[in-house]
Amino acid sequence: MIRLRGCLTVLITLFAISASAQGLAGKWKADVETPGFGVVPTTFEFTVSGEKITGTFANSFVPTPIPISDATIKSNVVTFRLKLQTVTLQYKGPLKGDRLTLTTTVVEGTPPGPAAELAFTATREK
Repeated sequence: MIRLRGCLTVLITLFAISASAQGLAGKWKADVETPGFGVVPTTFEFTVSGEKITGTFANSFVPTPIPISDATIKSNVVTFRLKLQTVTLQYKGPLKGDRLTLTTTVVEGTPPGPAAELAFTATREK
């Protein structure tokens, strides 16, 4: 009986992770308020294959999509990294339905302009 409960717990956890990841799939748009640059329209696109998450980032300064890396989703919290020319940014935040609230921080390099954390909300494009 204890073994059965353990197996059920593992299956439920795997299903929850998979369902959360599937909820991330698609195109997301945000207007990111940046110091010094004003509002920057930004697009994220996520693809989910099993537990693997891939995706891209683009905005008005970087119109050609750039791949994200190290993407995960655990308990509806999404994390991923974005490597630009001389800087690596980390994004992290909760996924709630069609809203993805992210905070970005510099984890490597020196960005142009102020190096503050930025928080914004992306919404699923329908």
